[in-house]
Amino acid sequence: MSANSKRELIILDFVSKLGTIPTIATVERKKPQLNELDGIAETQLPMAVVLGKLPVPQEIKWSSREQGVPDYFISDLDVEVLVYGRDNVTPDSSISNFADDIWEKLYSDPTIGGLIRLLQIKPDVDTLIYDPYFMFRMVCTVTYQHQTGGI
Repeated sequence: MSANSKRELIILDFVSKLGTIPTIATVERKKPQLNELDGIAETQLPMAVVLGKLPVPQEIKWSSREQGVPDYFISDLDVEVLVYGRDNVTPDSSISNFADDIWEKLYSDPTIGGLIRLLQIKPDVDTLIYDPYFMFRMVCTVTYQHQTGGI
């Protein structure tokens, strides 16, 4: 990890926050395939998976274009939170409860201690119920400022 990688610090904050939700048993950074769910121990479910995309610059700030190097960028970074669980009785209720817990935890410090400018959580309307499993996704768009060497 680069010592000044804001992207990695942001993703680690997501992992840390999700790890403090009592109803989530495991937090990973690698997405399992659906056919792998049967091989995951019940004690590891519900599982949250945090996947960080690459930042997309929305604005470039220059003090002087003659120097050729921007002072900083304002970028959007999508961080996906996927939740896998097991419930063959009321999976829709489980999805609601987990989404609510995640929403509350991530918005508890929406600037990540001043590291970011804005956090927007957009739940994916499509959920997957693959009896006895369920899966849903929340896309979190983080707007933050960084320099050329510290994405």
